[in-house]
Amino acid sequence: MKKSIILLVAFLMLFSFVGCGEANTLSLQEDSALLSVLSSETPFVTEKGTTVYLNDYKPFYKYPEDIDYYEEDNVFVPRDYTFVDLDKDGQNELIISELPDADTYLILHKSNDKIYGYSLYVRWFQSLKSDGTFLSSGGAFSHVYNTINFDENKYNISTFATFDFVGNEKPSSNRFGCEPDYEKSVFEIDGKKVSFEKIEAFAEEWEKRPDAAWIKIA
Repeated sequence: MKKSIILLVAFLMLFSFVGCGEANTLSLQEDSALLSVLSSETPFVTEKGTTVYLNDYKPFYKYPEDIDYYEEDNVFVPRDYTFVDLDKDGQNELIISELPDADTYLILHKSNDKIYGYSLYVRWFQSLKSDGTFLSSGGAFSHVYNTINFDENKYNISTFATFDFVGNEKPSSNRFGCEPDYEKSVFEIDGKKVSFEKIEAFAEEWEKRPDAAWIKIA
């Protein structure tokens, strides 16, 4: 019963979006396929190449410096979801956050009649915007702005801006309370070094971009 309710709510939300005239690049059939994973009616292929249903799925990660995956102890429990075309291929991905605090995100991507799932930890996937861009974070003063693309059961994250602030001892009226240490800080846009003022302006502009519209799962 709960699975049917989840799927019904998702369909109603989808139709309401279309009725409001918002752009929808997916057909109903493609949406249905991804949503059927959410209700554990259809399996998906994990990063390891295994096939699993969502109600049996335990998220696992591979840290950038490691070659091995780390598997969580508990199965993934959905909290809310959204549709965003992350890789700009004309097909929306289904992104699902996990209870209780959205520490894990599951991205479902459809390719060649298969559905692939990718787990991303919250540090790597924050503040998702409707244009598919998102943050990864190394701390309060370190943000990296990213896009993502997919190759079957693999994903690649590309960085287009870096805001890694390290302060010196000189007081300042900026939000950090001190001037940046330019030898230790990294301020880049599209691979080029920029000033602190320019990266600050970029960050403010990026925050104004529309957020992804998340749908809470009852």
